Amino acid sequence: MKRKVPKWSFTPLILMFCAAMAVMTALSAFFIENRIVFWCELAVLILLAVISVWRISTASSGMYRFLRITASRLSSKSSDVLDKHPMPVMMAGPDGSITWYNEAFRISMLKGRDVYGQKTSDVLTEEAESSLAHISRADVVFGSRMYTVYQSCYTEGGEQSRVLYFFDDTDLKKTAEEYRRSRPVVMMVAIDSVNDMSAEIPESQIASMTGTVEQELEKFASGCGALMRKLVNGRYILVLEERNFGAVLEGKFGVLDSVRALSFGGERTGLTLSIGVGRGGASVNECEASARQALDMAFGRGGDQAAVKGENGYEFFGGVSKGVEKRTKVRTRVIASAIREFINAGENVLIMGHKFSDLDCLGSAYALWRAVTNMGKNARIVVSRKTTLAGQLLSRIDAAAAEEGCEIAIEEEAALAMMTKKTLLIIVDTHRPSVVESEALYKAAAAVIVIDHHRKTVDHIGNAAVFYHEPYSSSACEMVAELLPYMGNDLIGRGEAEALLSGIMLDTKNYVLKTGVRTFEASGYLRSLGADPVAVKKMFSGSIEGYRQKSELVASAEIYMSCAITGSDAANAVPRVVAAQAADELLSIDGVDASFVIFKAGNKISISARSLGEVNVQLIMEALGGGGHLTMAATQLDTANYEDARQLLMSAIRSNRKEV
Repeated sequence: MKRKVPKWSFTPLILMFCAAMAVMTALSAFFIENRIVFWCELAVLILLAVISVWRISTASSGMYRFLRITASRLSSKSSDVLDKHPMPVMMAGPDGSITWYNEAFRISMLKGRDVYGQKTSDVLTEEAESSLAHISRADVVFGSRMYTVYQSCYTEGGEQSRVLYFFDDTDLKKTAEEYRRSRPVVMMVAIDSVNDMSAEIPESQIASMTGTVEQELEKFASGCGALMRKLVNGRYILVLEERNFGAVLEGKFGVLDSVRALSFGGERTGLTLSIGVGRGGASVNECEASARQALDMAFGRGGDQAAVKGENGYEFFGGVSKGVEKRTKVRTRVIASAIREFINAGENVLIMGHKFSDLDCLGSAYALWRAVTNMGKNARIVVSRKTTLAGQLLSRIDAAAAEEGCEIAIEEEAALAMMTKKTLLIIVDTHRPSVVESEALYKAAAAVIVIDHHRKTVDHIGNAAVFYHEPYSSSACEMVAELLPYMGNDLIGRGEAEALLSGIMLDTKNYVLKTGVRTFEASGYLRSLGADPVAVKKMFSGSIEGYRQKSELVASAEIYMSCAITGSDAANAVPRVVAAQAADELLSIDGVDASFVIFKAGNKISISARSLGEVNVQLIMEALGGGGHLTMAATQLDTANYEDARQLLMSAIRSNRKEV
């Protein structure tokens, strides 16, 4: 810290210089014949004498004023009390200058120095001054001791002064820091799909594989000082202290990469881990409960990742692998039975999807409508005709309604009029309250069922009576196609089967992306009901203008870090369906792992994202406030500036690519 020297301290130096000049002038008068030198030295001597007189008078006046002001602010009795106070005390004037401090402050804080007349900012840090100005309290460090500064202000003579009290709470703060660093952190670790392997791999080989995974986990636990115990069914629990968890965060849970890279017999096993972490709880039990919730979140996002649940919400690491398909359909049968019971217990049923509904959303809703109707319940599909992206399918639904003389698709207002205390609401193809077709309808519903395949987000629907969520599924239509046979016989016909098939073909990009064994099984079931692929293909047909717009977007794309970025700066120039089609088309370009189409929608900007699985576009879109799943995601930005949106997207891509 640089000490500020009072102005009166310069006066002795000037006097010494005057004395030296007087001696030199006298010598010049007697021993130097050149009188010019004598007269120059005499002039300088006179000038220095005048300056000395002025400096002495002003310094005396300044010292007098300083002492008079200090004395007026602190009576002799108060000064005596504060000077003998064991706590360091300092006073500051209206201009921030230090006017007084006691001996304890001089010894403890200044180490015997004096700082009268200097600014408090010369003693305290900028952060401390700011904290004192806002909350009259600050934490400061002097040497090896830590202090809490409390400020008291008083007004005298129309001017406000301050008294600062320095409380030495070093031991307390060290104890508090040790308490924070020793707080428990609980990790729940699960080997993904270890139970599904038993149908294809001998038990001895499974034991060998899990044993190798355990060795990696033991290395990980040893490295972070964790206590590790094996539970059941490929699950483990690790308990460590907060002081060691920082290294785990810095390493971004490197055990995920270690297990993913394991190979047996020269081939990769495909084994991955899901980790749920609970921290910040008041007890180990609370941390363990948070860890279980975080593990469920990791499962819901496709596995092969760590979800950390703390006081400020969730934080995710990993998630670079595709979801592992589950072969067993036991859960599907249980869910189907539960859904049937809720339908039978309800007075009527409303089915809705997400905003800007597509073929997957509307196709699954239409099939469920037919199933509920055939079960003898009154049902409706809630859809916005102005914003839907599945116009061809909606036209077919309207034609079926006219032919049967009933109402199928209704708007939000009509649905709210139908809502009763016994109405069942089924939400398909989304699990986020903020993107459902009607938030008012969701909030008014007493019973909610969710059927979705997108990777789980933090803001998911938490009050669902049935939450059927399978991130490995290709589409909501695939999930509904699996549920229907367990809900009853002959619940849907050819039209509904084609609607489901259209949703599967849309989300798998004609069975290219995110397609598993169960996807083909569901498609085979729909074909057995008479679904015609040619009729389904017609639902994807578009206008010549839409094709021209798509071609222009593809032609104007730029390649950035193996990602194709394109878009339009004109408001409402690119329909959402065209943006999605352009994003799909860009994936066919060599060297493109992911594609992003930026387009204006009203006073906001939307981004449609696609990938082939090498890049997790869900993580990129989540960084911008959106979501989706590994190969298909989107977001909407609260800005109308195209270039700002483009820069935000490129920044999110850079961050994602650096972490991989």
